[in-house]
Amino acid sequence: MSRNDALRAARLRAGWRSADAAAAGLQAHGQRLLDDPHFTVSPRTWRRREGARPGWPSEETALVLHDALGR
Repeated sequence: MSRNDALRAARLRAGWRSADAAAAGLQAHGQRLLDDPHFTVSPRTWRRREGARPGWPSEETALVLHDALGR
């Protein structure tokens, strides 16, 4: 299982069936976790994370991803 497949599987386990749902869920989680109403995640950014060349998320986004998805 590649990193991207693992992220997709984690998204599905969290109940986020689309990139839009994942972005909205991660954004809401991040705003609560970081106590930052300006923390945003776009569906385009989420699709890039699941894509063939996802790159590295910012430190703050990585923290939210790990907390939200349990990894």
